[in-house]
Order: sequence, then C-alpha cells, then structure tokens
Amino acid sequence: MNKGKLGKKDSEETREKKRLAALKRKPHSQETKDKIGKAHTGKVMPREAVERQQASLKRAIEANGGGFATGPRSQEMRDRMSEIARNRPESEWRPKMEAAWEARRNREITDEMRERYREARLKVMRDKPESVGIKIWFDTKPELEFESILKEKGLRYKKQFHSSNPHYLYDFLIEEKLIVEIDGPWHYKSSLHGSDDAFYKMQIRDGKKNLAAVRMGYRIARIEVGQHLPNDWKHILEIQGIDLDNL
Repeated sequence: MNKGKLGKKDSEETREKKRLAALKRKPHSQETKDKIGKAHTGKVMPREAVERQQASLKRAIEANGGGFATGPRSQEMRDRMSEIARNRPESEWRPKMEAAWEARRNREITDEMRERYREARLKVMRDKPESVGIKIWFDTKPELEFESILKEKGLRYKKQFHSSNPHYLYDFLIEEKLIVEIDGPWHYKSSLHGSDDAFYKMQIRDGKKNLAAVRMGYRIARIEVGQHLPNDWKHILEIQGIDLDNL
C-alpha cells in the first residue's frame, strides 16, 4: 500500500492516462485465468479484512455524495454517473460486455449453486422486503387469471408466499390455510429440461414442497397450466379435494 497517496486524488489528466493504459492492457489468456482462479479457490477472507473493506467503501461512498451503504445516491451523483455512461464510446464498453456474455454462456451452473442462490433470494425477500428494489418474480398469464377468480370470490390471499422453515416459495396462500401452485410446462414436460435427471430433480423438489406444506398445517393443490388457466380448473381442484366456494 502506498501510504504517501493517502488523502490525495489523481488529476483529471492522470485518470485519463490510467484509463487509456487499462484499455491497451493485454487480456489474460485462459491458462492464466485458470491459474488465478485455482490460486484463490478455497480462500476465506478474514473478518478483519472484510470490515476494513466495508469501512473503506463507506468512506468512499460518503465522499462521493451517497450510495447503497448510506442510502440512495444523491441526484448530483446520479447525474454525473449518467453523463459518464452516455459519453463512454462503444469501443470502450463493447468488449467488456461481450466478454461477460461469453463467460456466462460457458459457465456451468451446478445444482448446489442454484440452491444457494434460491435460499439467499428467499431470505432477503422474507427478512428485508423493503431492500428489494426490483421485482424478483413476474406474474404469468395463468397466475393473473387465477388471481382474478380469487378476487371475484372475495377470498383473502397472499401471492408469492414464502414459508420460514423450511424456506419455500409458493404461488398462492388462500384464507391462511390453502396453498395453490400454478405449474407451468416446466413442471411437467421433461422435454423442456436438459436431461431426464434435471426433470427428475424438479419433480423431487415439487414433492418436497408438497410435503413441507402439509407438515406446516396447510392443504396444497396444484394446477397444471399452459399459456392460460385451463377451463376445467375447478374440476382439477375438486379432484384434489378443494372447493374454493367452501373454504
């Protein structure tokens, strides 16, 4: 660390020189990237180092007029960032974007990674819903159609109900005692999955959600849908012992 530069800021000319130098820098070969990744695999950053980074980030954000660590960015900060983004030439951002797309296309996502992401997402949605600045899920056409039926019947319901233990996300909780899952083709068509094993894991997961709902004291029903809610949705629920008119 160069302590002689603490508290000092580079001039605009120096920053421009650094930016141009970074653009001319030769990218790492795949072999080098693999070596770097292998060298850092399994490393755990000490708590003290994490706290130092957090404190440093907070100071930097405060000095620049706000940010996620201290609240919403100031209007001045947003305007400045927008101006920088608008003036950035395509030759500067295009290679980086294409490299990111390529990395995502070639990345192998394991089931363990998907499960960790799901657990983290549900935890944030449950514990800090006010911090979620974007809509994480999107209503499908069949879900909107089913919601319209619930409204017409005057039933109380919650959309995207997530249980606490275990952590599962369900489509609808109705009258605090019935869970209804709207299952798109992904849930029942094996051809949409990359392998039979992936489809089997989907079925296992749905079975675990059913079992968890029953153990938590809920009744649960599922409706298989395509692009729309099926016309015989009521009969499908009745087969599963559910009558929305007599909840």
